[in-house]
Amino acid sequence: MTVWGFPLVLKSKKTGEPLKPKPVNNTRTDKLDSYMWRYSFQDRRCLIPLTAWAEAEGPKGKMTRTWLSLPDAELFAVAGIWRESEEWGECYSMVM
Repeated sequence: MTVWGFPLVLKSKKTGEPLKPKPVNNTRTDKLDSYMWRYSFQDRRCLIPLTAWAEAEGPKGKMTRTWLSLPDAELFAVAGIWRESEEWGECYSMVM
C-alpha cells in the first residue's frame, strides 16, 4: 500500500521535539527543483489513476471541498512522483 502525500517533518517551536509529520499531497511545478521534490521528479515519476479529486476553497476554518473530474471519463490519470519515506514507507504526491 502506498500512502498519499510526502511527509513534511516539523518540529515544535516550544520544545524543538519532532511533531507528527504532515502529508504534502500536491507538488507544485514551480518547486520541483527544491530538495523535497527534486530526486523524485528526476527518478521516480508515476501516473496516479483518479475518478475525481477535491480542492479546498474558502477562508481558513470554513473551507469546503470542490470536486473536480473529467466529463465523459470514469477514470483518468495525472502526473505524480513517489519515494520511500522512513515515516510511512512508499508515498506519492500529485504534480500540479
